[in-house]
Amino acid sequence: MKQSLLRISLPEEGAPLYPSEFRELLARSGNDSPSLPPAFFHYDANGRPLNRPEPQIRTIGGRRWVGVLSMKERSDLLYQAVGVVARAVSDHLGRPLPILLEEHEFDLEATSYPVQYVVRHMAIKRRRNDTRPKEGDTPAQIEDIVRRTILRNLEQRGSHYGFDVPVDSRVSLVLHGVRSIGMRLRTTTGDTNEFVTLADADISMNIKLTGYWQFGHLQSRGYGRVIRKGHWDRNYRAVDIARGRV
Repeated sequence: MKQSLLRISLPEEGAPLYPSEFRELLARSGNDSPSLPPAFFHYDANGRPLNRPEPQIRTIGGRRWVGVLSMKERSDLLYQAVGVVARAVSDHLGRPLPILLEEHEFDLEATSYPVQYVVRHMAIKRRRNDTRPKEGDTPAQIEDIVRRTILRNLEQRGSHYGFDVPVDSRVSLVLHGVRSIGMRLRTTTGDTNEFVTLADADISMNIKLTGYWQFGHLQSRGYGRVIRKGHWDRNYRAVDIARGRV
């Protein structure tokens, strides 16, 4: 399975631009210029969420870069959006910025050894008839929710993309540390009355992930990015992982 990434390098100086802010910037871009189609934001022409298991277009980012990620099925939306995206970010920061179009392999492979990952800002919100974080939850309860969410996401992607996901006992998922905070959801119209729990987790499991993976809710806004430890590339550096800057 292929992923396409439109990567925009950000200047070293100045305030960072987070993926969720980047998404809001793109949503507002139609006020003064040609806008992006509703499907880009996972909506139909009538403003209703698309009936798909997960968004095919996402805003993501890392240390000093933001990007738009698409699965192969909707790479057409990504290519159509290049001009609008480039103009919106350049206008926002007041300068032209380097842009690259990349292709990545999105895959999952079972291993006989544990692979370590960092999960950054994994968002978990309440849904009807489901157990979700709430005020007063203990660290152990939060860890249990994080664990179940990761296993459920792996199972969902296995079903959707045809990956051979091992049963839970063979995944050997271990949580080495979870740090969580509460966050009020914000949209293009301002703050909402909905809150989510954001969790940073150090995990290991007998699965090797390739490509750009995310766990949890709000993935279209860039939350829950999964980064393999010890896997150095130009997307991040080991020191940035240690300092929580990826």
